[in-house]
Amino acid sequence: MQKIRFDRSALAIIGLLLLYFAVSVPVYLTHSLFLHHWLVWNVFLALLPPLFAWLFMHCRFKGLRLMLAVLWLLFFPNAPYLMTDMIHLAHLSFVHWGEGRELYPWLTLMQTGISIFLATTMGLWSLSVMHRAMRRWGGPVAGWLIVGLVCLASGYAVFMGRFLRFNSWDVLQPLRLLEYTARYTDSFAIWFSAGFGLYILFTYCIFRAFGALRATKTASSQNTPSLPNTDRDTRPCQYTS
Repeated sequence: MQKIRFDRSALAIIGLLLLYFAVSVPVYLTHSLFLHHWLVWNVFLALLPPLFAWLFMHCRFKGLRLMLAVLWLLFFPNAPYLMTDMIHLAHLSFVHWGEGRELYPWLTLMQTGISIFLATTMGLWSLSVMHRAMRRWGGPVAGWLIVGLVCLASGYAVFMGRFLRFNSWDVLQPLRLLEYTARYTDSFAIWFSAGFGLYILFTYCIFRAFGALRATKTASSQNTPSLPNTDRDTRPCQYTS
């Protein structure tokens, strides 16, 4: 069952990627722009958390599983980070009617929306995989507690990525990381991180709610007894004069 779910998720991700490039190609043909190379790079980084989660799910070596979990934790914030790319739409002019209307801003809006939806879906799926592992390890309460901490830490990581321009691999420079953390962690950083962490947790709860609803419908359809075939079970009446 677990493998089938991953195959369906992979097909959904492939479909979203095809839709992503289907929007990008017309813009490239009409405006000679491949709709912001930075957005393509961010989508690629958002592909890494589900990759690490899938490898973690199928790995049987404890040391390698621990390394994959650390890599997932480092790269997971790249998925919700794409929500902040909406700021790049601020300079575009969305004219609703009359002269001055252009297709490019609307195509940019579509590509940005698709990339955000794609990254969010991949990130939440990877979080659900790691949540199951944490729940098996420490129980349901510990699992949700760790999920909450991961969401809050990811909110601060989004702050560091958007405002301080840090990347996941900058953890290899711990002294510089600690210096910037001490220098720029003010009230805005705390409130932004907390708000974005709650946003990640809220979207994950919605993701799990839809998954539970789907599982309930599947279970109910399998447990519904089949109705008897009245045409076959009922014999025709015999009339006598």
